[in-house]
Amino acid sequence: MNLKALNSEQRKAVEYNDGPVMVVAGAGSGKTRVLTYKIAYLIDNGYPPENILALTFTNKAANEMKERIKELIGNKSDALWMGTFHSIFARILRIEAKHLDYRPNFSIYDTDDSQSLVQNVMSNLNIEIESLSSNAVRHRISYLKNHMIMPREFRKKHVTSFIDEKIADIYDEFQKRLFANNSMDFEDLLLKPIELFNRNERIHQKYRKTFDYILVDEFQDTNKAQYELIKMLVSRNGKLCVVGDDAQSIYSWRGANFKNILDFEKDFPKHKIFKLEQNYRSTKVILQAADSVIRHNKEQIVKTLWTENNDGELLTLVRCADEKDEAFQIAKYIKKEISKKKLSLNDFAVLYRTNAQSRALEDVFRKEKIPYTILGGIEFHKRKEVKDVIAYLRVISNQNDEESLLRIMNFPQRGIGSTTLNRMISFARKHELNLFETMARVFEVIDIKERIQKNVKQFRVLLDKYIGLKDKLSVGELSRALVDELGILRMFKEENTPESISRWDNINELLSSLSEFSNENKDAKLETYLEEVSLVADVDNYDEERNAVTLLTVHSAKGLEFPIIF
Repeated sequence: MNLKALNSEQRKAVEYNDGPVMVVAGAGSGKTRVLTYKIAYLIDNGYPPENILALTFTNKAANEMKERIKELIGNKSDALWMGTFHSIFARILRIEAKHLDYRPNFSIYDTDDSQSLVQNVMSNLNIEIESLSSNAVRHRISYLKNHMIMPREFRKKHVTSFIDEKIADIYDEFQKRLFANNSMDFEDLLLKPIELFNRNERIHQKYRKTFDYILVDEFQDTNKAQYELIKMLVSRNGKLCVVGDDAQSIYSWRGANFKNILDFEKDFPKHKIFKLEQNYRSTKVILQAADSVIRHNKEQIVKTLWTENNDGELLTLVRCADEKDEAFQIAKYIKKEISKKKLSLNDFAVLYRTNAQSRALEDVFRKEKIPYTILGGIEFHKRKEVKDVIAYLRVISNQNDEESLLRIMNFPQRGIGSTTLNRMISFARKHELNLFETMARVFEVIDIKERIQKNVKQFRVLLDKYIGLKDKLSVGELSRALVDELGILRMFKEENTPESISRWDNINELLSSLSEFSNENKDAKLETYLEEVSLVADVDNYDEERNAVTLLTVHSAKGLEFPIIF
């Protein structure tokens, strides 16, 4: 295999194969190229692709690497285990679900679903504390899970106040409801495999033997659970390659621990380190500015980035009166550069710390008629009408998914209100049924009007019909038939308001994407589509062809490049 496209240090990192490797890759130093070439090199030198595990942080990164590997060695790479931590371990969990008393069709709850479940749990436990919102509780539970602190340990070792006691109650019930719903949240996709491997040594060894070589991208952003999984799966021969940069760690707020990259030397004493210090992306001025900040880090792997690129323009600092003035100055600069006809709108990006800071920019850009797109705003699949249709598909896939069933019970309207639902839920708990099973016995639930009982029964018949069609129709055909029978498009069209027209457009866009998915994945099951939708990240939604200025948080910018940044 030809490695002439690599520099000396990159080539050494690719060719080394005698034990654990850490590639410390400074910004713009070609880490993706090294990972891509290393995977291709391993396959070219006899490693079966089905025994190589490559873990990335975004689907975008995984897809780009797959394409580059294909360019180097052709279709030999098709059998690779490559994807994000969450997608790879969701795949393993579906294969081994029964060993954790789950069914393979489990639902994956996103942050909105999890918050909705927290809200329901708090309501059921009669917890109403002004300073304790469902959002705050969800964040706390996510934090605890990212640090591998489960309900029992939290209650035993970390409860120090009345609020903590209530959070412990909610956390405990939250996990029980997830299990009853045959559902997992994002954090469970990492914690459940650890539980699986600890509980069943045969399965642990099966995957340890499957993965002859493991490669990990963005290692500095791994959290405790991810690093634990890596260590559990590394084979006895220690064939592991991690690529990262302690100076680029930006996800500590969600449990990432940059010290994993510093602990690597201790955990894998027979390792080899390669430093990629030549920067191919930036100018000398930008490198010097970055270095002047990073050199103050107290704990770091020392490296000196350099570049053969020219000095470039000096950094520009503009002092502004307030956020409106700041937005106006940015708009003014963009319009001036566009008028020279040397740059396009998609060459510009504006970074900020939190999504709330986009408001002033949006106001000014609208006034100045500058097209823009927001990365990390309300994602398409999180729009209410889209989530409603997806909730139908989730119930058709997994009848235990109570959160999704509650969401669609009265959409479109069937006269099934909260009082009816509460009575059905009480009946379900009393008779140890799930809500879907209770729908079939709704005539036994007292104090529900006969008209409403009939509506519930008809709804159950409709769901049964599409559950029966699930394996007979493609995902696209099933969704189109369901939406037509529910009359959702007709309902939005008849409302004829700007908001309803937008919702009509979104449902049509969803149906088009479902048809596209079916055409591109002929034998794909509904569960595959639902998993893809659940695990999509902000950066995966970025459309670099769209001619608009990109507004995004620093965290959403991970893995993207732009000629001009504000």
